[in-house]
Amino acid sequence: MDAPNILIAAAYPQLKAQYPNEGRRRWKLRAVEELWRLSSAAEIETKSQELKTAQEVQPLPWLTDKDPLDLDDGEGGVVNARGVIVRTDFSDDAAWETFLGHVKVAEREGFEGMMAGGPDEKKEEDEEDQDDSESSDEEDQDEDGAQQQMDVDQGSSSTAVPQVPSIFHIVDPPPSDPLRSSLQDASNIRLLRLFNDVQVVPAPPKPRPPPGDLFSGMPKKKPQQQQVPAAAAAATGGENNRLVDKFGWKEVYPGRILWVFDGESAGKKDGSVRVVNSGDDSAYGSSTGDSWRVRAAHIWELQVNMDSGALKIDFGGGDGRWTGKERMRNYDEVGDGQVDAK
Repeated sequence: MDAPNILIAAAYPQLKAQYPNEGRRRWKLRAVEELWRLSSAAEIETKSQELKTAQEVQPLPWLTDKDPLDLDDGEGGVVNARGVIVRTDFSDDAAWETFLGHVKVAEREGFEGMMAGGPDEKKEEDEEDQDDSESSDEEDQDEDGAQQQMDVDQGSSSTAVPQVPSIFHIVDPPPSDPLRSSLQDASNIRLLRLFNDVQVVPAPPKPRPPPGDLFSGMPKKKPQQQQVPAAAAAATGGENNRLVDKFGWKEVYPGRILWVFDGESAGKKDGSVRVVNSGDDSAYGSSTGDSWRVRAAHIWELQVNMDSGALKIDFGGGDGRWTGKERMRNYDEVGDGQVDAK
């Protein structure tokens, strides 16, 4: 284990015993919170070495622990892990139901397209069916009336439409469920913490100067600039931000892909949702919890391709797709350091 994860693994059993009524994700969050209270990479390294010398640290002590929001995908399925469509705005039931209708249409069309295969494959299948039909015409004429009647009786079962498997968990708790208040207008980072497990991984390497820049290592005169407000600076990533790069490490939430139905989804009624960056496979400068909007008609295809690794959404700052206000909400939430408030 690397230095940060030694400290997290060492703290986890104590926090689990201290807060027995919580679950795996909250215990891990508390352990990560203690890690970020340290002041530097050097302090993290020193304390991890002290722990390794003083005691044997159990790797992955959370491996068999459960969490209240663990979701069961069942056996088989179209994707490795089903995505989570989570409702965070409860002001307009009609808009929510309309959105779900669009999702079901996208699921049906996507699944039928997957089962049908590509155009060339479909053409070959049609030609084979035609040949088989012509060769069997004479045999069919010899069938007696009883056999023909049997074929008619069995026809309805042979042409039954297969059930379309869903690739999403729909999270829409009733008003009486305490989870509903946690989801109301929830930030991306709060949702990641609810449905995925936190990890601390090395931050992506900083980009190098382009080849041929002979003056890249020389000091440059800095032009005078206007003072940038702290909030605006934070929106670009900030310095020592745990969601971007803190001491060379980064907080990420690998796991299920989250699709968020929010106030904008309900207000504009445009069938769009936020798709959230878990942070574990991004370029330097991207921020865990960034999001951009996508329409319901596209989320089935995106879920399938993102789950398989065939498609990767670039949440990097250069792409310009991430939503600034959602990034700032994430920073505000992790900045207070209070796990209990999440």
